[in-house]
Amino acid sequence: MLSSTVVVEPAVAADDVQGMSVVTQSSLGESVRSSVVQSAKLIDTVDLKWERFSDSLRDKKKCDPLTNRRLFDNGIRSDGTPRGNPVLGALCDPVPLKAVDETLVERVLGGAFADAAYETFGAAGPDEKTSLQQLVEKTRVRLEPAFERGLLSPAKAALLSDDVLSNAVDARTKAEAAAKRSPETTDDARKRQKYNLEVYASVRAYAETVATTTAQGSSSLSVEPATPPPSKAKLARQTGKKLDRLWGRNLLDQLAGPATAKYEFRSPFPKPDSNIPFPYDANALTNALGAIEVALQKLQDGGLIGHWEISIPEDDYGEVVTIAVDDDVCLGAQILAREENSVLGGSPVVAMVRSALADRAKIPYAALDVFFIDPTTTKDELYNPTQLLVSVRNLGEEP
Repeated sequence: MLSSTVVVEPAVAADDVQGMSVVTQSSLGESVRSSVVQSAKLIDTVDLKWERFSDSLRDKKKCDPLTNRRLFDNGIRSDGTPRGNPVLGALCDPVPLKAVDETLVERVLGGAFADAAYETFGAAGPDEKTSLQQLVEKTRVRLEPAFERGLLSPAKAALLSDDVLSNAVDARTKAEAAAKRSPETTDDARKRQKYNLEVYASVRAYAETVATTTAQGSSSLSVEPATPPPSKAKLARQTGKKLDRLWGRNLLDQLAGPATAKYEFRSPFPKPDSNIPFPYDANALTNALGAIEVALQKLQDGGLIGHWEISIPEDDYGEVVTIAVDDDVCLGAQILAREENSVLGGSPVVAMVRSALADRAKIPYAALDVFFIDPTTTKDELYNPTQLLVSVRNLGEEP
């Protein structure tokens, strides 16, 4: 495991107080950013109809009326309509983050995530729960000084926040907007950074517990049986996915409601041809996606994510679902977790998607890909991810 000094420094040189915490100056930060860029470019290999992903194809003057996103000039469909890419484009009218609801933060982490960890590690008694709580707290205390150093000055914080709010490109305009920022804005920036810290501390602590327990060969890590017995690395990954799903299950139950309830879902794209047979229950899928929508709206209202959308692209014949979330406040923690190759991703959104499909819809899928996207550019030197893009491929197929 990396030392705390090396691991935490990426969060110290935060580029964006909206919760992105992406480093662009340190050597490790450049490595993180490079890997993120490569992840974004992997889109070309998963056959999601985004082959011509580049700045030269971006049309900054056109906006998709259904999704409020910039279009890409990706050619013409057979029916003569333009093949745009609104999922990856920047919002034409930016949606500012709302004030952070600290009660919601406690529900997401102190409730849903912690309870999932107790269940995963078999911490049924008060002593085991206290031990896990103490580990998270010790990890947070160890990391907190670096995150505190990462907080920007109020003027700088307001300046960077303005990038998201107005897409301003003129330095004077930014400076004037920064001068008008209120103390409340700075306080929210600190709350977002604190949320990043809390997510990352939980991920680090629980991942450490997975590694320790797996190394000890504990029977408390109940994952699906396999023959022959899985390796320690595979068992750790399985345990991480189980914890993720339980976290997602808890979040959906708390934020959306019970799995037995009925939810409405509407994709911004036209429905696929009804004559095409689906290898899954389409009604179960849309009901599960509707539950995710309710939960995402709660996260947006609580200031933990910005604008979001879920779509079933018509060009993929119902085989793909994409979830795009702008300004995910804990994106910085997720990037750090990926850089560490952690068994946990640290994403409430991804956790809910996993649980919704597996537990509520009971639909298998070949792969779930997670990308950190900068919807305004693909240039490496300018790349600063602000969007979480989740792509579930080949619905109805076993992995």
